[in-house]
Amino acid sequence: MKKVFQGYQLKNQKGVYMEEQRLFIPQGLKAEREWREGFGRRELIQAVYGSILVVVIAILLYMIAGKLVYGVGAILFGEASVLALVMRSQVTNISIYSSLLFAIRFLREQQHYTYKQLEEEKGGAE
Repeated sequence: MKKVFQGYQLKNQKGVYMEEQRLFIPQGLKAEREWREGFGRRELIQAVYGSILVVVIAILLYMIAGKLVYGVGAILFGEASVLALVMRSQVTNISIYSSLLFAIRFLREQQHYTYKQLEEEKGGAE
C-alpha cells in the first residue's frame, strides 16, 4: 500500500514509503538575554561608553560657550542619540552603530580585482 503525504510520495533508500520529516526553525530567538527589546548587555556597554563621550563633549561645550543651557542641551540630545544608535531593530536585529561598522569594514576591503589572461586562453574559444 502506498502512503501519500500531502501529495508527495517519499521513499527511503530501501524503497519503503515513509512520512515526511519537517524541520522546525524557530524565529525571533536572541543569542543573548535582553533587558528590553533590542537592548542587552552589549548595548549597555556601548551606551555607557557613548554617554561618557557625550558628557565630555557637553563639558567642553559649556566651557567654550559659557552657558549652562548648551551643556544640558548637548547631554539631552547626545543621550537620546546614543540610545538610538545602539538599540537593535526588531526586524533586522542590527543597530545603526553595527550597520555603520559593517559599512566601514566593507569599504576597507579590496574592491578592485585585476585578472591576467593566460597565454593559452588568448587564442579565443575554439
